[in-house]
Order: sequence, then C-alpha cells, then structure tokens
Amino acid sequence: VKRALGDLVKCPYCAGPWVATALLAGIALAPGPVRFVASTFTVVALSNGLQHLRTAVHNAVELQQKALQPAPV
Repeated sequence: VKRALGDLVKCPYCAGPWVATALLAGIALAPGPVRFVASTFTVVALSNGLQHLRTAVHNAVELQQKALQPAPV
C-alpha cells in the first residue's frame, strides 16, 4: 500500500489530479490563500510556456542559419 501511494504521489501525470483536487478543496475552505497559491502556479506555468516558446524559436533560427551556410568545399 505504501508503494502504491508513493507511486501515485511521485507520478507527474497522477499528481495533477491530486493537486487540482487539493486546490478545489482549498478554495472551498480558504479562498484567499489558495487563490494566491493558484496565481503563483499560473505565473510559473506561463513563464515555463514562454521559455519553451523561446527555445523553439531559437532552435528554428539556428536550423535556418545552418541551412543558409554554404557547403564546405
């Protein structure tokens, strides 16, 4: 039982529903602090998305620059 619970907590795909449930319960019990935590999660998620976008653009530009370089003779 301990291992099964540990797997549920450590699995990133399983942790999402647990966190969502905890946030919903928290909003019902203490809306103010939980909204602050949820807002923090939102800002971190947006930052992470922007970082992925920046990396994708950077990689696309590098690939295009390599394609435009003349082949060595």
